[in-house]
Amino acid sequence: DSVARGAWSPEMHKSNTSIKYTHIPDNEYFSIPLGCLKVKDARNLWAAGRTISTDSLALGSVRVMGTGFATGHAAGVAAALTLDSESYDVKAVQEKINIYDKKRKRSCLYSYCSFSYCHILYGYTSIRAKC
Repeated sequence: DSVARGAWSPEMHKSNTSIKYTHIPDNEYFSIPLGCLKVKDARNLWAAGRTISTDSLALGSVRVMGTGFATGHAAGVAAALTLDSESYDVKAVQEKINIYDKKRKRSCLYSYCSFSYCHILYGYTSIRAKC
């Protein structure tokens, strides 16, 4: 049920002076399921970026802008597709996101290129898109 991908290595801030990094190997990523974006007990309310439902380790990664772009795109698509419904269809959301990626002439799945483009744009070289 993945609708976005992230690849930023999590940064765990233990104190003002202590940071622990958990490395994600080059060209690897993790998937973000649509269920993490759905706000519980609220009709057609979706979250993105830092506000998605996650544990503290995952939050150390999804909090960055590129993942916010990807989850924001997925949340917007999900909101548009569920305007008149009590439930949501993961496959329909995935299909709409894939259509967008194809229009951009990318073969990436679930907006991962949006994430990588952000890092390329701002000069980060440790993340590579799987396109």
